[in-house]
Amino acid sequence: MRKNIIISLALLILFGQIGYAAFEETESSPRAEGMSESVTAIVSNPLEAIYNPGGLTNIDNIEVVSYYRKPYGLFQSAGAGFAIPSKIGVSALNLRWFSVQGDYRNGDSILIEADAELHREATVSLSHGVALQDNFSIGSTVHVYNLKQARFGSTYALGFDLGVAGTLYDYWKVGISLHNINSPSLGKENPEELPRVLRAGFAFSPTSSINSSFEIRHEVGFPLRFSTGHEFTVSRYLTFRTGVQTEPVRFSAGLSINFNPFILNYAVVQHAVLPWTHQISVGYILR
Repeated sequence: MRKNIIISLALLILFGQIGYAAFEETESSPRAEGMSESVTAIVSNPLEAIYNPGGLTNIDNIEVVSYYRKPYGLFQSAGAGFAIPSKIGVSALNLRWFSVQGDYRNGDSILIEADAELHREATVSLSHGVALQDNFSIGSTVHVYNLKQARFGSTYALGFDLGVAGTLYDYWKVGISLHNINSPSLGKENPEELPRVLRAGFAFSPTSSINSSFEIRHEVGFPLRFSTGHEFTVSRYLTFRTGVQTEPVRFSAGLSINFNPFILNYAVVQHAVLPWTHQISVGYILR
């Protein structure tokens, strides 16, 4: 009974709010989550192409990573990413999946199927970043979105992103990205626009073991969101992260354990009402 109440509350918060659009749950990188998503200026792995494809040029080696995320301890989210550097830049492929399980009932509240998949979001993203100068790069992403709902069926959409990243005054980094710039929508009779997001991030990296970042995020139809994150590498094996954001106010923390060529990332995000969100990823870097 208690779990059903929590699930109902979570669904109300996630899907019942005015202005909600599908594919809001795009978080896939525990590193980014541990820093409250303030990584637009300091992208470092394939999963973070969603924040800024222009930052993919920071990736120097072939990398494969998979992740699992349990939003609010209730839903399911998983995926994988792959990046490969070449003479013409860095390309990345990402797969993301988000699912809501529950009892499927018809309009008369008659149970049709217990523990059914009520809502599923699947995304395939192809990104490429290229360095135009030593301290400036640009990138783009093509997303293929698929939304499937037990009651309404399945539909598809295409989305496009653009991003730039650069270094200013040695220690200062900047990143700007535009998500879904083509204003994609799902459905024909009552089309629903997917989130359009502008991100602007700044980071201070005095050494290779310290990153402090600040980010402004604006989604069309929503208030500005501010976030800040910090990353400290204490040894070649261990890195700690922390962050905080507004709209809503949430605190986060995370860590990386590096056993070359494998790297394990973990993050936890606090919520004022719902259970905390835990996320983990495992990556392999071919050096």
